[in-house]
Amino acid sequence: MQFLELDDVIEIHAGQISNYGGSGGVRDLRLLESAVAQAEAGFGGQFLHADVLRNGYCVLISSGDESSLY
Repeated sequence: MQFLELDDVIEIHAGQISNYGGSGGVRDLRLLESAVAQAEAGFGGQFLHADVLRNGYCVLISSGDESSLY
């Protein structure tokens, strides 16, 4: 499985702001780093989130709940 890096997420966010408007930038870099890292979380050689959709949902919810992006 491939994972997005922090820079990828920031670039995607900047593109969405450019296309649709809104406030750009990162409000809480450490919180965003944590949200991105959650996708790779695992135990005993198994990912905590079984597939790509669950991984994406995890990152989306983690970054949105705490408003790590503007």
